[in-house]
Amino acid sequence: MNLYVDPDGGFPRHRGDITRIDPSWTEGDPVPDGWLQVIEVAEPAPTYIFEDGLATVTDDDGNESQVERDVSNSWPLTITVHHQGVEISDGVATQTWTPHTFDTEPLSTEPE
Repeated sequence: MNLYVDPDGGFPRHRGDITRIDPSWTEGDPVPDGWLQVIEVAEPAPTYIFEDGLATVTDDDGNESQVERDVSNSWPLTITVHHQGVEISDGVATQTWTPHTFDTEPLSTEPE
């Protein structure tokens, strides 16, 4: 998927945003004046931090075992995801990913 920056700095923009102002434009054509095509960068994978120690898991037969904690058996203490942005330098737009870490709490069914 190609991403673009519009003349006002709006990001992310897509093919349809350009064809709205120039219906004859197709991908591969030079972008209209003031627009930039973004060099896309793969999004980093989310990061999960778990409590130290082992988790107890039970298999389908009811047998318990101790395993390293991960997303399949434990609630993470923190999760880091990445929010996309764009950096423009010397007329070149490059996609950026800013980490955002938040603490988690198990979901509660109790009223607040």
